[in-house]
Amino acid sequence: MYDHLIAANIPVAGQINLPNSVSTITDTIGQILHTTTKEWHCEQVTDLCLFHHRPSATSGQYEPHWRRLLPLDNQWQLQIQQQPWPSNKLPQSLGNEQATLSALVREYLFACLYQACAESLASEHASRLAAMQRADQNIDEMLAQLQHVYHQQRQNQIDSELFDVIASFTQ
Repeated sequence: MYDHLIAANIPVAGQINLPNSVSTITDTIGQILHTTTKEWHCEQVTDLCLFHHRPSATSGQYEPHWRRLLPLDNQWQLQIQQQPWPSNKLPQSLGNEQATLSALVREYLFACLYQACAESLASEHASRLAAMQRADQNIDEMLAQLQHVYHQQRQNQIDSELFDVIASFTQ
């Protein structure tokens, strides 16, 4: 299963192989962030969208999903700004505000990408599990059918031998 990271219709990180375990997600995200950050700073891209699969709540399988990561959605920003701050202490940035913003955006991207990879991995495992369960069910059905055929042939053979014994006895 392949998932794609696309920015402004230009393959930024190309086609990325889905990590095969949770322990390899972080390395994959590091490669994606390195490539996209370089492209973003060169201003070759203006939008960053993520396409991946995630588990479906209705079918038990998976469904394609996409999400716009950058630039941040204006409606989302307004919604966040309208929420009351949970404490009476407002956050402050010490040092370079641009560096702090860049670090926060990088962490935001990391969290979004990690979630997407985890969802894709869960989707792949759920799909494989469903395929294995179908195969197991097919094997059980085929085994039952073959046992029925075997018992029927065995019974026919026994009947044939009994008929031969009865026929030879009556002669």
